[in-house]
Amino acid sequence: MRRLCGMVLAVVVVTMAGTAWANVDEDLVFASGLINFEPSFKDFAKRVIDNILLKDPGQRNRTRVVEAEIMIKDRKFAEAETLAKEIGLTTPQGQAISLALGQNYFVIGELEKARELYEGFFKQYEGKAPTDKDVVTRYRDAAYQFAQMQEMVGDYEGAARSYGLAEQVVDPTLKRSVLLARTKALVRAAEQKSGDEKNKMLDEVLKLCEALQWGGMDMQFVDSIVIMANVELAKGNPDGARKVLMSNMDMIKPIDQELERLGLRMKDSPMAGARSLLGRLWKEEAERMAKQSGKDGAAIEAYSKALGEFYNVFVKYGDSSWGSAAGIESKEIKEILESKYGKTVKIDLSKVSQNKLAGTEFMMADNLYRQKRYEEAAKEYLVVLEHFPEAGELAIGALANLARCYMYENDDLMAKVVAHYVGERFGGKSPISAQAIVSLGKLYEDGGNPDMGLYMYNQYLKYCPGDAFAGQILFYLASKAEQAGKQEEADKFYAKIITDYPQDQNYPKALSRRAWRSYEDKDYEGAIEGMKLYIEESRGQPSPTLAQAMFALGHSYQKTENLTEAVKQFNALVSAIAPEGNPYSRSAEDLARNQRLLEQARFSLAFTLSRLPSDRTRQAAVLKLDEFLKFHEKSLLAPGALNLKGALQLALKDPGANETYAKLARDYPDTDEGRNAQYARISGALELGQVDQAREAFQAMMSSPGSYSADEFVRVGQAMLARELWTEAGQAFDQTIKKSDVDSLLERAYYGVGVSRFELGDPGGATEALDELMKRWPRSALFYPAKFTLAQANLKLNNYSAAKIALNDIFKFARDAEVINDATLLYAEVLKSEGDMHGALGSYKRLEYFGGTKTEKSRKQVATAILAAIEVATEMNRHAEVIESTDRYLELFPTSSKVQEIRQARSRATVALATEVAASGGEGGAEE
Repeated sequence: MRRLCGMVLAVVVVTMAGTAWANVDEDLVFASGLINFEPSFKDFAKRVIDNILLKDPGQRNRTRVVEAEIMIKDRKFAEAETLAKEIGLTTPQGQAISLALGQNYFVIGELEKARELYEGFFKQYEGKAPTDKDVVTRYRDAAYQFAQMQEMVGDYEGAARSYGLAEQVVDPTLKRSVLLARTKALVRAAEQKSGDEKNKMLDEVLKLCEALQWGGMDMQFVDSIVIMANVELAKGNPDGARKVLMSNMDMIKPIDQELERLGLRMKDSPMAGARSLLGRLWKEEAERMAKQSGKDGAAIEAYSKALGEFYNVFVKYGDSSWGSAAGIESKEIKEILESKYGKTVKIDLSKVSQNKLAGTEFMMADNLYRQKRYEEAAKEYLVVLEHFPEAGELAIGALANLARCYMYENDDLMAKVVAHYVGERFGGKSPISAQAIVSLGKLYEDGGNPDMGLYMYNQYLKYCPGDAFAGQILFYLASKAEQAGKQEEADKFYAKIITDYPQDQNYPKALSRRAWRSYEDKDYEGAIEGMKLYIEESRGQPSPTLAQAMFALGHSYQKTENLTEAVKQFNALVSAIAPEGNPYSRSAEDLARNQRLLEQARFSLAFTLSRLPSDRTRQAAVLKLDEFLKFHEKSLLAPGALNLKGALQLALKDPGANETYAKLARDYPDTDEGRNAQYARISGALELGQVDQAREAFQAMMSSPGSYSADEFVRVGQAMLARELWTEAGQAFDQTIKKSDVDSLLERAYYGVGVSRFELGDPGGATEALDELMKRWPRSALFYPAKFTLAQANLKLNNYSAAKIALNDIFKFARDAEVINDATLLYAEVLKSEGDMHGALGSYKRLEYFGGTKTEKSRKQVATAILAAIEVATEMNRHAEVIESTDRYLELFPTSSKVQEIRQARSRATVALATEVAASGGEGGAEE
């Protein structure tokens, strides 16, 4: 094959070099041949026609036929049909394109479309043959293929006519072969007729056989003898048929022996057809004898002769068109002789190839399938599969088509049954079974039934987990789920790639997708590994996405307190995207996005350095902040940068801090930091983790509270509250309550006082402040956190009724799943404190099954609920509930660090449940 491809390329190269061609007709035939050659050389064919047009632009219409063939090869059938209509369907070029379309529709099994095109074409040439060269070159093949298609659907009379059309234009060396095909088709057509019409056809067959025999002694000559025997049989003269065969056996044998001597294909020997026919004649005689009383001996003799003929054909000519049928006949006759007549048959058919026997039998069903007669095809497949359930890949292919038949007939249940059987019976044993189920999923998906498509894909993953394309399918399903907004479903597919297919090419991509998802959900620890892998895989391929990933990795390190690695990552990003003309931007839009990213990266680099506990890193942070302010003076982050710089200078005892704060107040008077330098000092110190300095600055405020406004105290209180400095937060909010009558300030202040008192161990003071908040502002934006803290405080006070009321208020109005989940967990704690273990378990179980796992926080909430449910159910000796919850945990969190612990809990519960059942005499009942 490689040598042949080289020869073709050599011809093309010589052609392109400009040597003179014989004529344009040969060029066009050559170009067409390049397209239909396997592998196809479409590009070279295009160069050939370009060269034709360069020499003679007048050949435009003729070259469009080749252009259409290229479209057809690329499955662009609609475009080719449009081109044919543009040229004109009655023009030779339009007709040539129609024929090319028909031939390709035939190849891909679109028989109805092919038939329409062929019939429309041949109707234009009734009683005449084409003369146009573009049409003639395709007319012969089209006629031959049309005849084959008609034979497939049982229209043998039409096939005979089509072979006759091909015979008119075929090359003389092939004419006898086509005449033989016409003769065979005519015999089959006669078998479908009766009376004079049948006899007339059979007489015509004999004339054609005579014509074949006058052509000389060759394969067609011998085949015509077998056909003549079939004519006698069709006339109801089996003795005459046998006589024709036996009297001419001296001509058939030498050809058979010569083929064998030369090592040629025995399937082409006419002996296969001759002996198959003899077997048929003996079998029919045996069946006649078997029906007559006292004729058992004659029947046995006839069956034995039939078996000898069929067995010989199957063994020696098994690859011929007669071989499979002969094998089936051999098995049936052997069974008759042994079961009905008690004979011992010494030929061994137990190891007969199922593929050989099944091949012919599946052809009928396959033809019905190609004709889209799905209901009939399904029935035929079932019949054959019943006889050949173990026919290897043939059986798998038949089952695949059977499932598609049910799909096209909208019988989804039966399609599921067949897919399940294919997976269970053949999954993992043959890649064809995997392909069968996957292709069924794609067909359902493309047909507008995504649910059935997903079902089939899941069957594939269940039964063919070791298939080479499993990782690819999982990634495809994850991507589809993401596009449909089903992120939870997508995450499961990505997780399966990560846990089960670490060597798959999609593993890095899956890890990356999960990493972005984790980053968006603020699960920074979960994002790190995926981001690292994505960056490593993208080395040498700079892009805006890679720059984003570098920032996300640095930010994730920062949020997980791995500050040293965060500094390295931010520094690498700044070095990568700061230089002008860097390759990380591909458009003006990319450039603008990366400039914003550079601004964030410079600030984050300085901020992260400021968090490292040494004067050297603080000094480095000051330098990086100066660099940030130099390039991004008008940034929204600039006031924060100055604030942070001042705080760092304070920590370093740098007197320049005063100037920094002065600049902050002067240049950014409308910002929070600019309006209150003292607040800026406190906020900056808190950002750096300099709690003592923040407290010192706050005490300076408290030493002269009259110098500061209620608004300033509220902002300081908020900053302290965010850093969990409860004492200072409470004091600041107390000042706000004393100083202000502004609702917006008081609302935040009462909430801050309540939370601070609760955290400082004063639940009574907390309820007092929070009750006042809810009384004054029942629709406060702080409603949910206030009610939640109220419930916690009342729980501490053992006021369970008040705690439940607060939580029920949350349930009444909340729509956010995470808020509801938190309230449910606390409600369960209240019930446990009351001693209502059944109620607590019920709350945990509701969250277990209905909590949702779309975000990282909700996943943690559900995990907490399941673990609590296991603990409570264990205490209550409700072992079935423990098993159920452990199974749910393992299903939702298969990669959790607690998996081993959960499995052990399940094992203990299983043993305990079994012990209880045994102790109760084996009678199960509802657990109390």
